[in-house]
Amino acid sequence: SLSLSLHELRCCKAKHLPKVRSQAQNVDITFQPNASSDAEGGINSPAAGPQPEGPSGQNIVDWALKHGSVCRVLTITNCTTVDDRVGGAIAQHCGGLEKLSAADTRITDEGARLIAAASPGLQKLFLNGTFVSDEGCAVVARSCTGLRMFALSRTQFSDVGACAVATYCKDLQVLGINTSAFTDVGCDQISGGCPLLHTFKLADTKITDKGVELIATRLKHLTTLHLFQCAVTDTGVGQLAMHCTKLQELHLAQTNLSDDGAQSL
Repeated sequence: SLSLSLHELRCCKAKHLPKVRSQAQNVDITFQPNASSDAEGGINSPAAGPQPEGPSGQNIVDWALKHGSVCRVLTITNCTTVDDRVGGAIAQHCGGLEKLSAADTRITDEGARLIAAASPGLQKLFLNGTFVSDEGCAVVARSCTGLRMFALSRTQFSDVGACAVATYCKDLQVLGINTSAFTDVGCDQISGGCPLLHTFKLADTKITDKGVELIATRLKHLTTLHLFQCAVTDTGVGQLAMHCTKLQELHLAQTNLSDDGAQSL
């Protein structure tokens, strides 16, 4: 079994020490500003807001150099000192990652590119609140074709990135998007290219009833759908009621749904 000394991780303050879980050579490390924050950053999480100062980027670089080779699950959230330099260190020393949350960090397309190239076996990736754009998402999609979960809320993701995800990530099951640059065109791409999707969380997008119809008629495994703050009407909801027989969770806050439309569900 593996024994890691918390002192070796060299975080500045005791409250910033990472949570460590290990089983044989499979290690799960969490760096976050406080223990009560959402370690995943959420699939479609809102802006994190002011946070206590977390471990420095150098702390994480030092840790990666010593122990990164055995890490399979790494969570770094709400750390403004985590940038592409730290991402490069993670890429160089944590090549076996299966799950990474870098929500609310300063990672850009370059950091995403380095990490994806080094960890092609990534299955779950949370990039909420980062500076990643379509370019970075496309590189991730091409490198990590086995992605099962991809969280991209509050990024520069658009229909262009959706095309890349739909083309390369055929096994995707969970997707979270919160951007006004995602439209019915993106829905067309995702619903046609990711048939195994069972959880689709959309917020503040430009999709309409047409996009919802594509989701309803193509995604046969859909169990969870969030349509927050978009131009969906009774017509789109009627398509969901007609086709989504496995749907268990549906959120329709701040849409154009009427009482009559709600009755159709």
